Amino acid sequence: SNGSGSNGSDSNGSGSNGSDSNGSGSNGSGSNGSGSNGSGSNGSGSNGSDSNGSGSNGSGSNGSGSNGSGSNGSGSNGSGTTTGEGSSAENASEAVERKLKHNAYFYNKDGKRANLLVAKRGSSISTFGTTKIGKREFYLTNNGMYVAVNNFRAQKRTLKKPAFVYNKDGKRVGTNVLKKNTRVGTYGDPVIIHGKSYFIVDNNRYVKAANFGTITLEASNKLADGVTSNAVLGHDAYIYNGSGQRANKIVLKAGSQVSTGETKTIDVREFTEIGKDQYVASDNVTGTTRTTKRKANIYSQYGNRIGKATIGKGEKVQTYGDIVVIKGKVYYSIGNKHFIEQSAFK
Repeated sequence: SNGSGSNGSDSNGSGSNGSDSNGSGSNGSGSNGSGSNGSGSNGSGSNGSDSNGSGSNGSGSNGSGSNGSGSNGSGSNGSGTTTGEGSSAENASEAVERKLKHNAYFYNKDGKRANLLVAKRGSSISTFGTTKIGKREFYLTNNGMYVAVNNFRAQKRTLKKPAFVYNKDGKRVGTNVLKKNTRVGTYGDPVIIHGKSYFIVDNNRYVKAANFGTITLEASNKLADGVTSNAVLGHDAYIYNGSGQRANKIVLKAGSQVSTGETKTIDVREFTEIGKDQYVASDNVTGTTRTTKRKANIYSQYGNRIGKATIGKGEKVQTYGDIVVIKGKVYYSIGNKHFIEQSAFK
């Protein structure tokens, strides 16, 4: 898949704005810029406050819907301890906590996407053994869904020509060059940074995909029957249970599509249902209306101004989740990987 390898600042919560990327099925979508933040997120680096924030954490993984029912959440409990067909010798009765190195989709036993959620890189997922579906290897999650192994475990590739190493902003790191024929461990399918394809090779380290020669993508975007959605997350989010407690350590990536149900207020905070006993902070879905106090520019997840478009003084703008920091500056996500400086609002 093409998940993005994260981009923005690590401020609050999930801390990333993802590089532009196109999520491919198996490895997750690529990010989407809503910058992270979120309440107390885990995912990528930082400890945000539990305010608006991503209110969510679990990736839509788990939850029902493992057989294409279209449910969203990543429910934290679920049995799902069987390994399914073709499972490996790995002990499937004991949970192993694994951290995503690449954004990821969730699949059913037939290798079709079980929902439209994307688990953000850095999320921790409980797994139970491995299973072969077609030609691909998956980990079984604790709710019976599957996540591609190459989102967690490096796959060795041989460089066809010398390569530089880059960071999440597409900037070269150091002067060392990886020599031709070097075996390099990569995670997932390539991600897109400033319009160019890169493989994730380590934390905030990337190598251009073209240096490995012809690449065959593994991800699949085929949806299971019955998968539906009626809303899009405008900000990274955690998943909570009906008591307002974090359900797991998964972060839902901004841009994930969800099927929403009732809303409920827990300790003055509003939550929106996305599955059985699974909720996200409503501000990540419906947003908050804010009024600009001055003319405002629109920025990308890299902190670069987008075109010459501006929003006038006194305009009402919908923002999502808590603030996000990109290259030391503070922004609000306005959805679709677009951001406005926090200082532009009253």
